[in-house]
Amino acid sequence: MPITYFRRKFDRMDKANEGKTFYGLAWYRRHQWERLRAASVDVEDLEYAYDEWLRDAEKVFREVEASGVDVRKVDVDVEHLISWCKKRGLELNGAARSTYASEKVRQQVESPAEYRRLDKE
Repeated sequence: MPITYFRRKFDRMDKANEGKTFYGLAWYRRHQWERLRAASVDVEDLEYAYDEWLRDAEKVFREVEASGVDVRKVDVDVEHLISWCKKRGLELNGAARSTYASEKVRQQVESPAEYRRLDKE
């Protein structure tokens, strides 16, 4: 499940980082959940129902936020994610979803105006 992958990656974060740490958690749209499952090579790792994923994602979000990390919900348009993976020659799996969310939150933090433009592409 993507939440488990997120927890493992979060646990390995470099705590020695002097700067502010921002972390992105992929936030999927209800109406695109089945499309995400159909396009993912690791569908067995994804929750079957959107509501199940949402419950788990909200719990992880609260846990990470309570730990002091600035975690951001990263709105994911599944079609954009699929395109992003194809352009990079990546399979759509937990690692790709996590990297996508990390890149989007980094863009948002480093250049908010540019991020809004890129998100529309």
